[in-house]
Amino acid sequence: MVKRVLDAAGLFRITIINGETFYTTYNVLDEVKSPVEREIVNSFIRSGKLKVIEISEEEIKKERKEINNSEKLSEADISIIALVKKLGNDSIVYTDDYELQNVLSNIGINFEGVKVKSIKKKYTWVYRCASCGRVYKIRLEVCPVCGGKVKRKLKSASQV
Repeated sequence: MVKRVLDAAGLFRITIINGETFYTTYNVLDEVKSPVEREIVNSFIRSGKLKVIEISEEEIKKERKEINNSEKLSEADISIIALVKKLGNDSIVYTDDYELQNVLSNIGINFEGVKVKSIKKKYTWVYRCASCGRVYKIRLEVCPVCGGKVKRKLKSASQV
């Protein structure tokens, strides 16, 4: 059975997503600010249709480290990735966050757009020194060789 994992966009549209049971994290629940949306989410929790899983700070740090190009992802986004890894490969993430969709695509996790269309291309990023041109796989502020500013650059784009 497919496990449906919801980020904030999924939670806001939970009433239109087909499924028996949904999963999310407490980090994602923290993004629900509207009292009306909070009550809808709480009713799904009370009914047992929405299961909220705790993802520890250590798990988030570990996951962020494994995903090199993740500085633009929030803790809630990273918690979703950690949750999918806990639940297994038969999961699908419902998200409208293009950055999260790109990372999910690059690491082989299924996803679907909720209100907007899903991404058509996945991007791979590298970090390049603006001064000496050296390329790094991890994010750095300053080049350790020449002291120049390191910027994120597109390495490749391919169809999803």
